[in-house]
Amino acid sequence: MGIIQHYLRFTKRIRFKIFILNSTVVIAAVLLLGLFAYQYTLKIVTQSQLERMEILADRTEEQLSRTTSDLQQTLSLISSEIAQTNMTEKEIEAVIRTYNYSLYPLTQNIFYIEPSGHVIQTSETFLIPADVTDYIINQTGSKLINFIGPYYSPSKGLISTVTAKVRQGTEIKGILAIDINSEKINKLFMDSNIDKEISTLVFNNELRPILSDIKLRGTFQQQEYSELFPALQELVNTSTETNETKIVKIHNDEYIVRVSTPDLFKLKLLHFVNKDRFLGEVEKFKNYTLWFAGVFTLIVFILSLYLARSINQPIQKLIIQMNRIKNGNLHIRIRLKRQDEFLSLAESFNEMLDRIETLVEEKVLIEKAKKKFELKALRSQINPHFLYNTLNSINALVDLNRTEEIPKVLNALVRLFQYTMDHGLEFTELSAELEGLEQYVYLQQIRYQHKFEVQYSFEEELLSYKMLKLSLQPIVENAIFHGIKGKKRGEGSIHIGGGFMNGKTSILLFVEDNGTGMSPERLTQLLIDNLGSPSHARPKGFNSIGLRNVHERYQLNYGKEYGLHISSQEGLGTRVELLMPAMKGDDSL
Repeated sequence: MGIIQHYLRFTKRIRFKIFILNSTVVIAAVLLLGLFAYQYTLKIVTQSQLERMEILADRTEEQLSRTTSDLQQTLSLISSEIAQTNMTEKEIEAVIRTYNYSLYPLTQNIFYIEPSGHVIQTSETFLIPADVTDYIINQTGSKLINFIGPYYSPSKGLISTVTAKVRQGTEIKGILAIDINSEKINKLFMDSNIDKEISTLVFNNELRPILSDIKLRGTFQQQEYSELFPALQELVNTSTETNETKIVKIHNDEYIVRVSTPDLFKLKLLHFVNKDRFLGEVEKFKNYTLWFAGVFTLIVFILSLYLARSINQPIQKLIIQMNRIKNGNLHIRIRLKRQDEFLSLAESFNEMLDRIETLVEEKVLIEKAKKKFELKALRSQINPHFLYNTLNSINALVDLNRTEEIPKVLNALVRLFQYTMDHGLEFTELSAELEGLEQYVYLQQIRYQHKFEVQYSFEEELLSYKMLKLSLQPIVENAIFHGIKGKKRGEGSIHIGGGFMNGKTSILLFVEDNGTGMSPERLTQLLIDNLGSPSHARPKGFNSIGLRNVHERYQLNYGKEYGLHISSQEGLGTRVELLMPAMKGDDSL
């Protein structure tokens, strides 16, 4: 009994489930590996079968080429002897008889047709009628060697003839012809094809079959061939590539075919075989393998799904509880009715929550004290940034030799310093902020020779509302340096304004320019880098240290819903909005 209980406890352990899952994955991997191995083997077998057809085709082509070459050589030798001297009929007959013996049994008869139509031949058995003689003369073309037929001869039946014109200089002395023994040469042709599946056809220039070795199976062999022949004939006629084995579809069946032109007569040699018959056993083996693989994969899938579900359920419970905790509910605790590692994990997590809850309470107290120091640090950071840019403006004025304006500029600078360097209060009225901003804008207009104009539009009531000091100056600074700095004189425009929002509970201020603007991608990166990053981050490219500080100061003071929002359109300009609560007097303290 103790052993059984121990085994049952073991089966509830996560490691046991992982072991089962891993075992299943390994089996699936082995199955897939076996399937890949099968596919590779199938490819090798199929390639071997295709090579088998190519070897047969090469052998047949070689036999056909050798036969036609012998015929060509014989015609050339006889023609040379007849053309060299003025031979008598008896002498021509003797030459023909000599060569007729050398080609036996592939030929039935060799004869010579004189220009008058008179025929010189060695055989008394096969006499050539006049109409056959006329047909041969008409069919003999201008080529050196010509293949005629098959055609019907009354004395010989269905035959084919190879002819050559005998020339002496430019004079045509006659036509030399060889009748081919179709039965003998077709037998030789069939004997060279030892394959039991592959059929062979040889077509002449008129796409008529002159040799054949058909190996179709079944009772309907003749009917099948009759239906198949026109498609094969069309395939040979339209084929532009030779000596290439390929698969074509004919009458809903796939055939492996190879078309070639192996000899000087330009005969078309076609090998073909039904793909299902040729690769039948391979296809059967493939179907069995795929069926087995499908069933086995289904079993593996079901088993894996069950195991994944048994592991996933407690994980999902943990995730749901963690999400609740993430939303701020630190009082919730995880309860599981299990006896495996998930129960230990839940208990450890609950202990961690107890500790976190204690730490959060302590951190709240620390943050309240730390907040005041952070606000001072952020304000200290913005003053050097502003001072550096202002001194650059004065330096530019000196470079332009406009010294007569320096007293007015210095007065504006002193007044601006009086506003910015006053550390007495963190908050100021909007009217005071605008007065300091006007001094800053004046200094920048001097520096850039009035390249831009500034327009102010505020509701009168807004001017008495409180805001954080030095909020608008960094926004305008960025509009100048990174928006309209490259504009020509008088082309730049900055619009500064604001109004009430949400029933006068909040105020929306904005700074809008007609500068270069930013692409959507650049704007997205700017918002992430500058408004979503901590103050110590240093985004590359677009310098918005001041913007970041303004955004952080408002969020530290008023919450995450307040701060800056930037929108821009490349080539048209940028708009920076500042949302803050509407406060007057002591409300800001």
